[in-house]
Amino acid sequence: MRQKVVIPPGKNVAFVPWQSANKKVSEIVTAFNLHKGDVIKKFNPTTGVYSTAWIVDPIVNQDDFTVKKGDMIRVELVNATSTTNGITATISTVDSSDSSVDVPLNYTYDSSSRSGNPGYNYVAWVSGKVITADQLAQQIGLASGQTISKYNPNTDNWQGYIYGVGLQNTPLNFNIYPGDIVCIKINKQVAGKKLVLKSDAIQVANSVS
Repeated sequence: MRQKVVIPPGKNVAFVPWQSANKKVSEIVTAFNLHKGDVIKKFNPTTGVYSTAWIVDPIVNQDDFTVKKGDMIRVELVNATSTTNGITATISTVDSSDSSVDVPLNYTYDSSSRSGNPGYNYVAWVSGKVITADQLAQQIGLASGQTISKYNPNTDNWQGYIYGVGLQNTPLNFNIYPGDIVCIKINKQVAGKKLVLKSDAIQVANSVS
């Protein structure tokens, strides 16, 4: 199996759900044929931001961090050559029978210090199972008013679904397909659960600290 990554010419930023085997960020830079100044960032689910970054060329002794299956990366094309040409890369993926991917659902926001993740959890949908936004919300146990959003790489926008307000039989209740990028907004009561993404199933379990 192979994962194809395409960033069209003229686009500066793209989110990529990593479906492949673990790779060092320097290997991804080579596979994407990035140029000086381009950036790859990895999402930190604890803080809720893309805090781990690799800048092509300018900085020496950078942390050559590992991108694992299920991680979300953000590719920023700063170099004019990269922006003009875009990116087309094909990466060998792990076999579909490989072990499941655990995605912890985090809410770490501290109102006194105004720091931490206020419940935004980005998921690279590496499961082969197709599910609706409402079905996923039910399985997680989201409260009414919480949202699940899906990224549209063609428009660079997010489509949002509000759970528990009667939208389950409308077109807003979108399907989630393999390779999609999903953002799940949870409240504090859901924190501590995790999604377990398997090739043919999705489970919700309690995280073990």
